[in-house]
Amino acid sequence: MLKPKEVCQKLGISYRTLQSYVKKGYIQPVILQSGKWRFREEDVEKLMGIVRKRKVVLYARVSSNTQKDEVSKVVVAYPDRLVRFGFEIIEEVCKAHNCELVVLNKEDKTPEQKLIEDLISILVSFSGKLYGMRSHKYEKVKKCVEELKA
Repeated sequence: MLKPKEVCQKLGISYRTLQSYVKKGYIQPVILQSGKWRFREEDVEKLMGIVRKRKVVLYARVSSNTQKDEVSKVVVAYPDRLVRFGFEIIEEVCKAHNCELVVLNKEDKTPEQKLIEDLISILVSFSGKLYGMRSHKYEKVKKCVEELKA
């Protein structure tokens, strides 16, 4: 995020001209709680005529907020390889960020098949947690807690 002074220096304009650009809608400020303006670097570069090439990524996780605009296409083999539940939500998020989501192997499954697969994955997940809780390490922790209570 750039301060107005930094934007003016990059664009070679005065503060009044920057205010005019905001009024005309050429650039949008992010207004902080204090009421001060900040500008996204991408917006300033766009105004300067600089267009960043966006990357095509194969099943990668974007881990920080600053990286979210760098991905233009996400390619997955199957929808459940990206996310087990809520694939439609991920599709909408991608659309909102102008990111294309490509599924290579689309299998037409009935709602019943999808439901059965979801239930099986839930059972597998919970059984893994249950067996993990029976582990030796868990028993030690449980014993320590009981000793502390006594």
